[in-house]
Amino acid sequence: MEHKENLAKLATYLESLPADYRHFDMSWWFHGSSASYASGALSVPECGTSACALGHGPAAGIPLRDAIMPNGRISWDRYKRQFVPAATSSAARWPEQLTELWLFGGSWAKYDNSVAGAAARIRYYLENGGIPKGFDGRLTNFHNTMQCYAPYRKDEE
Repeated sequence: MEHKENLAKLATYLESLPADYRHFDMSWWFHGSSASYASGALSVPECGTSACALGHGPAAGIPLRDAIMPNGRISWDRYKRQFVPAATSSAARWPEQLTELWLFGGSWAKYDNSVAGAAARIRYYLENGGIPKGFDGRLTNFHNTMQCYAPYRKDEE
């Protein structure tokens, strides 16, 4: 269950970031030179760009492994497999996509574009063994599921 360990490590890292942290944006996996980031030359705060929860994974100590392409850029689709395993059948592909959307979807930028929210969604997923029932990826579902992970937010304690 390496993916769950990676999710827990990522949540812990996100929760450790300061309240005024400004390099977070669910709209971007990583906004900047991913080749420089992939090489380890830069961390998100040092390069001054923004990244989503998944984009902070390398800074959290979760290696890129086979996500670095021959051209030096990062394949975020490959990298996310360390957090959400690939579906083993075509029937399982839709639930996998919903999990990816709920954990890392760019639409969160409209509803809860915060480090605390991203970490809370991960904690909810880990504790409950999945995403909230009824989440189907529609925009209204992003807003409607916010109350599900609210108890896991570290900024509201």
